[in-house]
Amino acid sequence: GLLSRTAFLDGLHQTLNAPHGGNGFIVIVRLAHLVTMNRLVGREQTDRYLHAVGQALGSVEPAIQPTACGRLNGSDFAILLPHQAPAQACAQQCLNALQSLRKQHWPEGDNTAWLGWCRFQEGESMDAVMARADMALAAAEADVADGVRQAEHARHIHLPRSTTQWQTFIQQAIAQRNLRLAFSAFNGLGGQLLIQEATLMLPKIGRASCRERVSSPV
Repeated sequence: GLLSRTAFLDGLHQTLNAPHGGNGFIVIVRLAHLVTMNRLVGREQTDRYLHAVGQALGSVEPAIQPTACGRLNGSDFAILLPHQAPAQACAQQCLNALQSLRKQHWPEGDNTAWLGWCRFQEGESMDAVMARADMALAAAEADVADGVRQAEHARHIHLPRSTTQWQTFIQQAIAQRNLRLAFSAFNGLGGQLLIQEATLMLPKIGRASCRERVSSPV
């Protein structure tokens, strides 16, 4: 089964501090519109989807067994891959599998997931590794459509790191009125509009935008 957030991060920490073999890849997976899906199709169907997602992420590539696979929070999952794994290909296979599952469990949905990945090496700090993976994930999500991004391709994005930095960033955006809303419509099987999801967009950092979603029935 999937590891908890604590167990997964403990495993990553141990891997980074292993005397030999502390090299590999981490892939962060963010499922799209999970709260909206739960509201529209129900908890039972959403739970079945999440169970299928966990199984799919644990068997990305038959020839490459993930070192670990865990759920970081409601919509975020993480996979550790060994150093010999073709990380980009594995991440793309993950996305393909998730797209197929989402269509089975929620055919009315649009986006499925965003994935960000990076390489890590023995002796690195866990915070540094997770920051790079988060940077790649932010770059993927900024593209709006489903996608996979590598951290090395997102170095130009400088996200706030601490709570204080985020508070300052958000307060400046509010003071400068540098916010906007982006709306996504979700229709039922009969084509009727069921819900609109409003995404609060903070200023862009590089190509990444920071978002908070609010869903409301029509």
